[in-house]
Amino acid sequence: MMHRISIIICLVVVCCFSATVYAQDNRLVKEGNNLYMQGKYKEAAAAYQKALVKNPNNIPGMFNLGNSLYQQKQYEAARQVLTATAKNTKDIAGK
Repeated sequence: MMHRISIIICLVVVCCFSATVYAQDNRLVKEGNNLYMQGKYKEAAAAYQKALVKNPNNIPGMFNLGNSLYQQKQYEAARQVLTATAKNTKDIAGK
């Protein structure tokens, strides 16, 4: 019985931590989106990169980073990021 309680407590802690990290990622991506809409592509890229430090698998953050790099005419860097985004995106249509 005590083992089950320990497992449940661990799961709750992990879920709360994951939700907090996701919320921080989401906040940074939204911040980047606001900067992007203002034409502040360099600042937007920095916000997306911060989100990706917290969660390297944040697909919207990756995609938006690629777009902001493209807008800065950093075409090779944009290509690399967008290629990585495509590789990390699960193909929903094929399932």
